[in-house]
Amino acid sequence: MNNFETLELYLFSDASTKAYGTVAYLQWLRLLPEFWPESKKEDSPNSPDLEYRKSNDIVQHECITEERTNLFDISKYNNLENVLRITAWLKRFIMMLKKSNVLHGPLTSEELLEAERFWIQVEQEKFFSEELKSLKDNKIEKESPLYNYMPYLDENGLIRLGERLEFCNLPIDEKHPLILPKNSWLTTLIVRRKHNKVMHGGTAHTLAQVRSNYWISKGQQLVKKVLRNCFICRKYLAKPIDQLTSPLPSDCINQTPAFSVCGLDFAGPSYVNNFGELQKSYIVLFTCGVTRALHLELVSDMNTNSFLLAFRRFLARRGNCKVIYSDNAKTFLKSKKEIENLCSILSQSVVQNFIAKERIIWKNTIERSPWWGGFYERLVRSVKESLHKILGKALLNYEEITTILTEIEAVLNLRPLNCVYEESDEPRPFTPMHFLNFGQNQPTYPVTFAEILENAPKK
Repeated sequence: MNNFETLELYLFSDASTKAYGTVAYLQWLRLLPEFWPESKKEDSPNSPDLEYRKSNDIVQHECITEERTNLFDISKYNNLENVLRITAWLKRFIMMLKKSNVLHGPLTSEELLEAERFWIQVEQEKFFSEELKSLKDNKIEKESPLYNYMPYLDENGLIRLGERLEFCNLPIDEKHPLILPKNSWLTTLIVRRKHNKVMHGGTAHTLAQVRSNYWISKGQQLVKKVLRNCFICRKYLAKPIDQLTSPLPSDCINQTPAFSVCGLDFAGPSYVNNFGELQKSYIVLFTCGVTRALHLELVSDMNTNSFLLAFRRFLARRGNCKVIYSDNAKTFLKSKKEIENLCSILSQSVVQNFIAKERIIWKNTIERSPWWGGFYERLVRSVKESLHKILGKALLNYEEITTILTEIEAVLNLRPLNCVYEESDEPRPFTPMHFLNFGQNQPTYPVTFAEILENAPKK
């Protein structure tokens, strides 16, 4: 619309008793007032025909339309393309009323671009009214939020970002993007359109596409907000609800001596040089459920007999064990049965009285639930990493690997169980060795394996 165009609505009534009704029409007064047609109100009061009598004006309404007026409320729309097409059709209809440059057929790209520029100017006038007044005088107030952007007005009266790329051979939208208000619904629709064009890409991808044509203050926050409300992104990036963890078992939180409650697992195989012959060996891990202390035993084979011998060595060195947690493996189930029948198999009365008195309880984790044994499964990885870093491709004999495993056991028992503070006046961290040695000084042991590895053959 032109500036301050005047609209006048005329309504006439038919005064006859046979034909009655009203006729209304809208006239655009673009002429000067002296050229306006005068209202004809001549009448014949004595005429028998009602049509010739004077009729009073029923309604006469005059309104003034400003240059930029919202054609409709865009906050009711969630698709920018629909907003632009409706705007373009309305503008074409207005042009038809003016009978100037009447277009036919589907909408053109220029009409859609003009509709987009229309709404951008409407939003800029709404949020940057003071800046528009200042920029018309080629100045900007320091208190303005756009001051640091060096804004200027283009030929369409739109505010653009001023940069030092004036002489760069790039499109104007990339050199000087249009400045959009962050809190405008039009800006949200534009971000949504860009997000759909990049096939629902991430925050950085969407923001890069937005800034190729527009500049939004704190645009990353708005892009994140739009992506959080995107139904497709929420559907494909949604995380399953985590199951609430159950309380810790009483065996792992109550104060008990070290290795009274322990978890058991196998690691390996490791290859041993048995008089020039390559032979497999396995590592049995006993992890204390309370202190997280570690005990390692090397076995020559992964069978019941080898495991029982390793278990006896463990009991002899660490004291009696009351509860054992283990995986649901066939080897352990068979060993459990043999331990229960140990009184009838072994003839020594001392062993029978020991097992009956201590009443070792064996608990198996649920099938396909490895997290039940998390406190000992994590140490399997630590032992393997230490072996790989120390040995490399060296091939050691049985005694050498046993020695190295014992020293790895001592090293892992010195790992901190709580936070290691940076300040000197903070308490020292607890280690499993404190519980094994009852707070005494830490033992000394050789940590270098140079002599063993130099004389060892390679795989």
